[in-house]
Amino acid sequence: KILTNDYVLVAIDLDEDRAIANKYGVSYPPYELFLDKKGNIIKRIPGFVEASSFLPAIIEIRDRVKGYK
Repeated sequence: KILTNDYVLVAIDLDEDRAIANKYGVSYPPYELFLDKKGNIIKRIPGFVEASSFLPAIIEIRDRVKGYK
């Protein structure tokens, strides 16, 4: 629910969108990349992550961006 309510979700095909993947240094899936409105990287989460680790990370990023912390 947090991802759909508080984030803009974008998926790219690493083969089709090679220029974007290269720009952000992404070469393999899965790879979560959190960007600000200007396209600056806020946080990288490479590889598979368990929900128990992912949920606190997305809450922390959301709260930091919104100025809650």
